[in-house]
Amino acid sequence: MNYSSLIEQVSGHITTTFSTSIARNLFYHNLKHTEMVVNNAGRIAGHYKLNDRDYFVVIAAAWFHDIGYNAGEAAEHELRGAGMAEEFLRLWGVFSATLMAFRNCILSTSMPQHP
Repeated sequence: MNYSSLIEQVSGHITTTFSTSIARNLFYHNLKHTEMVVNNAGRIAGHYKLNDRDYFVVIAAAWFHDIGYNAGEAAEHELRGAGMAEEFLRLWGVFSATLMAFRNCILSTSMPQHP
């Protein structure tokens, strides 16, 4: 699987979603916040020298972690976002084990955090 290309697809999808949806009106959980999270997740992933698959999971989860705000209230936005991400990633041929790791990354951001 070409994870670099898939990260580009995820980035484009999330950028478009934030710029064309209600989420663009969020003061904190917006595109700027998401880009900062992705940048910092990339720095951490680079430090730990993750393999391609794990790097993809971390970076894609960072892109999708707050997109659930676009589909409803703050409560359970992580769960909605994980579902939206799984739907998108299945279209690109991402397999179940990777989807589960990805889902767990997003859900670990729920308060209180349990990574």
